[in-house]
Amino acid sequence: MAEQTKGAKKRGRPKGEDTQVLHVRIPVRLMEQLETLQFVTKKTTSDVVRRSLENYVDLHGDLITAVARARGELQRTYTQAEIDAQERAQIEQEEEEAKAPRDEPHED
Repeated sequence: MAEQTKGAKKRGRPKGEDTQVLHVRIPVRLMEQLETLQFVTKKTTSDVVRRSLENYVDLHGDLITAVARARGELQRTYTQAEIDAQERAQIEQEEEEAKAPRDEPHED
């Protein structure tokens, strides 16, 4: 899957960051566009892909963060006390709603 490296001493690796190697298959049309970007920017494949991914994350960072939070909340294990507290709060809310006077249309 992904190979993790520490530091950044070899060519093509970001300096001062931990990195991982990712092998991925991409459609030929994307490879052709990648080659064009390499030619225009005079950068390596890794540099172009890394920069493209960084741009994507920068553009969609808020959405990615929101999804990560929601995912973490869904994967969270609740204690029995938390479950009981949520159930009590739900029951109290339902009782309050049942007590609240309902607005009936008035006939004049």
